[in-house]
Amino acid sequence: MTRNIAQPLTPESFQIAFTGIHAKRASVSVYDPLNDVAVPVVVNSAAGDKLTLTVTAADYPYLLIINEKP
Repeated sequence: MTRNIAQPLTPESFQIAFTGIHAKRASVSVYDPLNDVAVPVVVNSAAGDKLTLTVTAADYPYLLIINEKP
């Protein structure tokens, strides 16, 4: 199956879980480099070393930025 690449796909929400992160000390942001804007991100849970997020994905890359404060 192929798709018409001239027609953009509708953005969709996804849940992502990370482990090995000091979740309570992490700050999270998402950046859309094509439109030069921040994209909303929801932190569903941040406990221990596990961080669960809900992010929006489009048909081109967004940048997910996770910073851990010492």
